[in-house]
Amino acid sequence: SVFKELPPIPVPPRSVIIKRCPPPPEKPRDIIIERWIPYGPPPERRTIVECAPPPIEYPRPFHKIIVCEGVQTRIIRRFENLGITQKNPDAYIARYGSTLLSPTALVQEARRCGVTEDISPPMPLSSMYTT
Repeated sequence: SVFKELPPIPVPPRSVIIKRCPPPPEKPRDIIIERWIPYGPPPERRTIVECAPPPIEYPRPFHKIIVCEGVQTRIIRRFENLGITQKNPDAYIARYGSTLLSPTALVQEARRCGVTEDISPPMPLSSMYTT
């Protein structure tokens, strides 16, 4: 199984309130008067409030656990005797020499691996025609 830690789901965008105000009026020019004329209270400014679009709905995270059952195996044993092929023993030993087993060791190794069929070496041809 491979477990991979995924990054967390990103935070949804925050609500935004946009407040647009008109630019402030230009400053009045300096007026020099013999007497002071007070300004009245500033007029109430009009406020425009625009709602932000609704936040993006993220899909809810889901968690899946996949449990696989053990494989049901069915073994069909079939033994095929393909016969004997003629090969040059010296070339065979030169090619596979380090991995060759004796006939009895080969049978013992096969039995250890679970082979129950008769794989004993055939009778040599020279012993069949003894005089």
